[in-house]
Amino acid sequence: MQQSKAQLIIVLLFGTFIFLLLCAFIIILLLFFKQRQRQNLTEKADIHTAYEQAILQAQLETQNQMLQHVAEELHDHVGQMLAVVVLYLNVLHEETSETPYRERVAKLLTHTTMLVNDVRGLSKSLSTDTIARFGLVACLTLEIERINRADRAEQATLQVLGEPYQLGEQTEIVLLRMVQEALNNALKYAYDAAITLTLDYQPDALMLTVADEGPGFSMSEVDARPLTGSGQGLHNLRRRATLLGGTCTWQTAPQQGTRVTLWIPRKDKPVIDKSPTTN
Repeated sequence: MQQSKAQLIIVLLFGTFIFLLLCAFIIILLLFFKQRQRQNLTEKADIHTAYEQAILQAQLETQNQMLQHVAEELHDHVGQMLAVVVLYLNVLHEETSETPYRERVAKLLTHTTMLVNDVRGLSKSLSTDTIARFGLVACLTLEIERINRADRAEQATLQVLGEPYQLGEQTEIVLLRMVQEALNNALKYAYDAAITLTLDYQPDALMLTVADEGPGFSMSEVDARPLTGSGQGLHNLRRRATLLGGTCTWQTAPQQGTRVTLWIPRKDKPVIDKSPTTN
Protein backbone atom coordinates (compact mmCIF):
# COMPACT_ATOMS: atom_id res chain seq x y z
CA MET A 1 0.00 0.00 0.00
CA GLN A 2 2.76 2.38 0.97
CA GLN A 3 4.66 1.34 -2.16
CA SER A 4 1.63 2.24 -4.30
CA LYS A 5 1.38 5.64 -2.60
CA ALA A 6 5.07 6.25 -3.22
CA GLN A 7 4.72 5.33 -6.86
CA LEU A 8 1.67 7.62 -7.14
CA ILE A 9 3.61 10.49 -5.60
CA ILE A 10 6.49 9.88 -8.00
CA VAL A 11 4.07 9.86 -10.95
CA LEU A 12 2.43 13.07 -9.72
CA LEU A 13 5.78 14.76 -9.23
CA PHE A 14 6.97 13.63 -12.64
CA GLY A 15 3.72 14.78 -14.24
CA THR A 16 3.99 18.13 -12.46
CA PHE A 17 7.57 18.48 -13.66
CA ILE A 18 6.56 17.67 -17.23
CA PHE A 19 3.66 20.14 -16.99
CA LEU A 20 5.91 22.89 -15.66
CA LEU A 21 8.49 22.11 -18.31
CA LEU A 22 5.81 22.32 -20.98
CA CYS A 23 4.57 25.64 -19.57
CA ALA A 24 8.12 26.99 -19.54
CA PHE A 25 8.58 25.85 -23.13
CA ILE A 26 5.35 27.56 -24.18
CA ILE A 27 6.35 30.77 -22.37
CA ILE A 28 9.80 30.73 -23.97
CA LEU A 29 8.21 30.09 -27.35
CA LEU A 30 5.80 33.01 -26.86
CA LEU A 31 8.61 35.30 -25.77
CA PHE A 32 10.69 34.25 -28.76
CA PHE A 33 7.72 34.87 -31.04
CA LYS A 34 7.14 38.32 -29.53
CA GLN A 35 10.81 39.14 -29.90
CA ARG A 36 10.84 38.05 -33.53
CA GLN A 37 7.65 40.03 -34.13
CA ARG A 38 9.25 43.16 -32.66
CA GLN A 39 12.36 42.57 -34.75
CA ASN A 40 10.25 42.19 -37.88
CA LEU A 41 8.36 45.40 -37.11
CA THR A 42 11.64 47.21 -36.45
CA GLU A 43 13.13 45.89 -39.68
CA LYS A 44 10.02 46.95 -41.62
CA ALA A 45 10.19 50.42 -40.05
CA ASP A 46 13.90 50.69 -40.88
CA ILE A 47 13.27 49.58 -44.47
CA HIS A 48 10.43 52.09 -44.78
CA THR A 49 12.61 54.87 -43.32
CA ALA A 50 15.52 53.96 -45.60
CA TYR A 51 13.15 53.93 -48.58
CA GLU A 52 11.76 57.37 -47.71
CA GLN A 53 15.27 58.72 -47.20
CA ALA A 54 16.38 57.30 -50.55
CA ILE A 55 13.38 58.88 -52.29
CA LEU A 56 13.99 62.22 -50.56
CA GLN A 57 17.69 62.07 -51.40
CA ALA A 58 16.86 61.45 -55.05
CA GLN A 59 14.42 64.38 -55.01
CA LEU A 60 17.05 66.65 -53.46
CA GLU A 61 19.67 65.61 -55.99
CA THR A 62 17.23 66.28 -58.82
CA GLN A 63 16.36 69.66 -57.34
CA ASN A 64 20.03 70.59 -56.91
CA GLN A 65 20.78 69.61 -60.50
CA MET A 66 17.89 71.71 -61.74
CA LEU A 67 18.91 74.71 -59.59
CA GLN A 68 22.50 74.33 -60.73
CA HIS A 69 21.31 74.43 -64.34
CA VAL A 70 19.20 77.52 -63.65
CA ALA A 71 22.17 79.19 -61.94
CA GLU A 72 24.40 78.51 -64.94
CA GLU A 73 21.75 79.84 -67.33
CA LEU A 74 21.37 83.01 -65.27
CA HIS A 75 25.11 83.54 -65.17
CA ASP A 76 26.02 82.58 -68.73
CA HIS A 77 23.04 83.89 -70.69
CA VAL A 78 20.79 86.25 -68.73
CA GLY A 79 23.74 87.89 -66.99
CA GLN A 80 25.61 88.43 -70.24
CA MET A 81 22.54 89.86 -71.98
CA LEU A 82 21.97 92.27 -69.11
CA ALA A 83 25.62 93.29 -69.24
CA VAL A 84 25.14 94.17 -72.92
CA VAL A 85 22.02 96.17 -72.00
CA VAL A 86 24.01 98.09 -69.37
CA LEU A 87 26.71 98.79 -71.94
CA TYR A 88 24.21 100.24 -74.41
CA LEU A 89 22.52 102.23 -71.65
CA ASN A 90 25.84 103.78 -70.72
CA VAL A 91 26.29 104.84 -74.34
CA LEU A 92 22.74 106.16 -74.45
CA HIS A 93 23.31 108.02 -71.20
CA GLU A 94 26.27 109.86 -72.72
CA GLU A 95 24.40 110.60 -75.93
CA THR A 96 21.41 112.06 -74.05
CA SER A 97 23.49 114.10 -71.62
CA GLU A 98 22.29 117.33 -73.18
CA THR A 99 18.65 116.27 -73.66
CA PRO A 100 15.58 116.17 -71.39
CA TYR A 101 15.79 112.36 -71.40
CA ARG A 102 19.01 112.26 -69.39
CA GLU A 103 17.34 111.70 -66.00
CA ARG A 104 15.07 108.96 -67.34
CA VAL A 105 18.00 107.14 -68.92
CA ALA A 106 19.99 107.54 -65.69
CA LYS A 107 17.17 105.96 -63.66
CA LEU A 108 16.84 103.15 -66.19
CA LEU A 109 20.60 102.56 -66.02
CA THR A 110 20.50 102.49 -62.21
CA HIS A 111 17.62 99.98 -62.09
CA THR A 112 19.25 97.80 -64.74
CA THR A 113 22.53 97.77 -62.81
CA MET A 114 20.63 96.72 -59.68
CA LEU A 115 18.95 93.99 -61.72
CA VAL A 116 22.36 92.74 -62.89
CA ASN A 117 23.55 92.54 -59.27
CA ASP A 118 20.38 90.73 -58.23
CA VAL A 119 20.75 88.19 -61.03
CA ARG A 120 24.37 87.57 -60.08
CA GLY A 121 23.42 87.15 -56.43
CA LEU A 122 20.58 84.81 -57.33
CA SER A 123 22.89 82.79 -59.55
CA LYS A 124 25.37 82.36 -56.69
CA SER A 125 22.54 81.51 -54.29
CA LEU A 126 21.20 78.74 -56.52
CA SER A 127 24.57 77.26 -57.43
CA THR A 128 25.76 74.28 -55.38
CA ASP A 129 29.36 75.24 -56.17
CA THR A 130 29.05 78.37 -54.02
CA ILE A 131 28.47 76.51 -50.78
CA ALA A 132 31.25 74.06 -51.59
CA ARG A 133 33.69 76.96 -52.03
CA PHE A 134 32.58 79.40 -49.36
CA GLY A 135 30.51 77.48 -46.80
CA LEU A 136 27.08 77.86 -45.21
CA VAL A 137 27.63 81.16 -43.36
CA ALA A 138 28.85 82.98 -46.48
CA CYS A 139 25.89 81.70 -48.54
CA LEU A 140 23.36 82.75 -45.91
CA THR A 141 25.04 86.15 -45.64
CA LEU A 142 24.51 86.46 -49.39
CA GLU A 143 20.84 85.52 -48.92
CA ILE A 144 20.32 88.23 -46.31
CA GLU A 145 22.04 90.81 -48.52
CA ARG A 146 19.80 89.80 -51.44
CA ILE A 147 16.67 90.21 -49.28
CA ASN A 148 17.81 93.62 -48.00
CA ARG A 149 18.23 94.95 -51.54
CA ALA A 150 14.45 94.80 -51.88
CA ASP A 151 12.27 97.74 -50.88
CA ARG A 152 11.16 96.51 -47.45
CA ALA A 153 10.13 98.45 -44.37
CA GLU A 154 12.39 96.37 -42.08
CA GLN A 155 15.82 94.88 -42.69
CA ALA A 156 16.69 91.20 -42.35
CA THR A 157 19.56 90.41 -39.99
CA LEU A 158 21.96 87.49 -39.55
CA GLN A 159 23.38 86.42 -36.19
CA VAL A 160 26.14 83.83 -35.83
CA LEU A 161 26.71 82.43 -32.35
CA GLY A 162 29.61 80.18 -31.38
CA GLU A 163 32.52 79.09 -33.55
CA PRO A 164 31.35 78.01 -37.04
CA TYR A 165 32.30 74.51 -38.20
CA GLN A 166 31.59 72.51 -41.33
CA LEU A 167 28.81 69.92 -41.46
CA GLY A 168 29.75 68.43 -44.81
CA GLU A 169 28.94 69.68 -48.30
CA GLN A 170 25.76 67.64 -48.81
CA THR A 171 24.37 68.51 -45.38
CA GLU A 172 25.06 72.21 -45.87
CA ILE A 173 23.46 72.18 -49.33
CA VAL A 174 20.26 70.70 -47.84
CA LEU A 175 20.38 73.22 -44.97
CA LEU A 176 20.82 76.11 -47.40
CA ARG A 177 17.73 75.03 -49.38
CA MET A 178 15.74 74.63 -46.15
CA VAL A 179 16.67 78.09 -44.88
CA GLN A 180 15.93 79.59 -48.31
CA GLU A 181 12.46 78.06 -48.19
CA ALA A 182 11.87 79.32 -44.64
CA LEU A 183 13.04 82.82 -45.63
CA ASN A 184 10.80 82.79 -48.70
CA ASN A 185 7.84 81.83 -46.51
CA ALA A 186 8.66 84.70 -44.16
CA LEU A 187 8.87 87.13 -47.09
CA LYS A 188 5.60 85.79 -48.49
CA TYR A 189 3.55 86.15 -45.31
CA ALA A 190 5.49 88.87 -43.45
CA TYR A 191 7.11 90.90 -46.22
CA ASP A 192 7.55 94.22 -44.39
CA ALA A 193 8.23 92.68 -40.98
CA ALA A 194 11.64 92.26 -39.37
CA ILE A 195 13.30 88.91 -40.10
CA THR A 196 16.14 87.44 -38.03
CA LEU A 197 18.23 84.46 -39.08
CA THR A 198 20.30 82.95 -36.27
CA LEU A 199 22.98 80.28 -36.54
CA ASP A 200 23.89 78.87 -33.13
CA TYR A 201 26.94 76.60 -33.45
CA GLN A 202 26.69 74.42 -30.35
CA PRO A 203 29.29 71.72 -29.56
CA ASP A 204 26.93 68.85 -30.44
CA ALA A 205 24.59 70.43 -32.98
CA LEU A 206 23.79 73.43 -35.16
CA MET A 207 20.57 75.27 -34.38
CA LEU A 208 19.20 77.54 -37.11
CA THR A 209 16.29 79.86 -36.39
CA VAL A 210 14.28 81.93 -38.85
CA ALA A 211 12.06 84.34 -36.90
CA ASP A 212 9.79 87.05 -38.24
CA GLU A 213 7.55 89.61 -36.57
CA GLY A 214 4.73 89.12 -39.05
CA PRO A 215 1.07 88.25 -38.50
CA GLY A 216 1.74 84.58 -37.72
CA PHE A 217 -0.85 81.88 -38.30
CA SER A 218 -2.78 79.09 -36.59
CA MET A 219 -1.19 75.65 -36.95
CA SER A 220 -4.55 73.95 -36.36
CA GLU A 221 -6.08 75.89 -39.25
CA VAL A 222 -3.19 74.94 -41.52
CA ASP A 223 -3.51 71.25 -40.59
CA ALA A 224 -7.26 71.39 -41.24
CA ARG A 225 -6.93 72.78 -44.76
CA PRO A 226 -8.23 70.62 -47.61
CA LEU A 227 -5.87 69.09 -50.15
CA THR A 228 -6.49 71.87 -52.68
CA GLY A 229 -5.53 74.57 -50.15
CA SER A 230 -2.69 72.90 -48.29
CA GLY A 231 0.98 73.50 -49.01
CA GLN A 232 3.96 71.17 -48.79
CA GLY A 233 6.40 73.66 -47.26
CA LEU A 234 6.12 72.60 -43.63
CA HIS A 235 6.02 68.92 -44.51
CA ASN A 236 9.07 69.19 -46.77
CA LEU A 237 11.09 70.96 -44.10
CA ARG A 238 10.29 68.21 -41.58
CA ARG A 239 11.24 65.49 -44.05
CA ARG A 240 14.55 67.13 -44.92
CA ALA A 241 15.40 67.65 -41.26
CA THR A 242 14.69 63.96 -40.63
CA LEU A 243 16.98 63.06 -43.54
CA LEU A 244 19.79 64.92 -41.74
CA GLY A 245 18.98 63.19 -38.44
CA GLY A 246 17.57 66.38 -36.93
CA THR A 247 14.26 68.08 -36.24
CA CYS A 248 12.23 71.03 -37.51
CA THR A 249 9.75 72.79 -35.24
CA TRP A 250 7.45 75.84 -35.45
CA GLN A 251 6.33 78.38 -32.90
CA THR A 252 3.58 80.63 -34.20
CA ALA A 253 0.24 82.16 -33.34
CA PRO A 254 -1.95 84.86 -34.88
CA GLN A 255 -0.39 88.32 -34.45
CA GLN A 256 2.64 86.84 -32.66
CA GLY A 257 5.03 86.17 -35.52
CA THR A 258 6.57 82.89 -36.61
CA ARG A 259 9.72 81.08 -35.53
CA VAL A 260 11.11 78.09 -37.46
CA THR A 261 13.85 76.16 -35.66
CA LEU A 262 16.11 73.59 -37.31
CA TRP A 263 18.21 71.36 -35.06
CA ILE A 264 20.88 69.39 -36.91
CA PRO A 265 23.31 67.14 -34.97
CA ARG A 266 27.01 67.43 -35.55
CA LYS A 267 28.32 64.09 -36.74
CA ASP A 268 32.06 64.79 -36.70
CA LYS A 269 32.45 66.01 -33.11
CA PRO A 270 35.97 67.19 -32.29
CA VAL A 271 38.06 65.00 -30.01
CA ILE A 272 38.97 66.83 -26.82
CA ASP A 273 42.42 65.96 -25.49
CA LYS A 274 42.04 65.54 -21.71
CA SER A 275 45.59 64.33 -21.11
CA PRO A 276 47.57 66.42 -18.61
CA THR A 277 49.84 69.03 -20.13
CA THR A 278 53.46 69.34 -19.17
CA ASN A 279 55.31 72.58 -18.83
